[in-house]
Amino acid sequence: MAILTDWTLDQFLRLPEAKPALEFESGRITQKVSPTTDHAALQARLCRLFDDLGLGRAFPELRTVLPTASKVPDVAFYLTRELPVSPRGRWLRYPEWAPTIAIEIASPDQDLNELRAKCRFFVGEGSRLALLVVAEIETLELFAASDVRGTHRGAGPIAALVLELGDKAAAITPATIFAALYP
Repeated sequence: MAILTDWTLDQFLRLPEAKPALEFESGRITQKVSPTTDHAALQARLCRLFDDLGLGRAFPELRTVLPTASKVPDVAFYLTRELPVSPRGRWLRYPEWAPTIAIEIASPDQDLNELRAKCRFFVGEGSRLALLVVAEIETLELFAASDVRGTHRGAGPIAALVLELGDKAAAITPATIFAALYP
């Protein structure tokens, strides 16, 4: 459900944080869906897989504040040189640029087209890639340059990840991600 307002981004950011998180884009306020066990397991697994690359840091549910929107990807991965660090060397409260890779995890009741739009939004704001993780069919949709670049299943590496992050990223496959669904 969305609430349409005439609010500015600054007005939205004065609201207290809510669980699940609220998001804002051009006066439209939405609330994320409460995570399921599958969602939580996938989110933890994705953070671990990206952190294990040693190339940057993955953050679960990190609010990003961009010029016209405030969004909370399920996982935000930043390469080391793009980490949200202040001039004083501390973490920024909210990054003011899109993550290197934004990841959305679909829950059963979520509208996939809305999640695809969110992935396209992140790519349009500067993310090199966005991934939509669809647990019900164990499929990844990859977005780059505001378009779907591919759908991935199985044990093979995701070529676009390897291209962006190097050979270490070959360890991140749909099979290694969806292994989190099986205790």
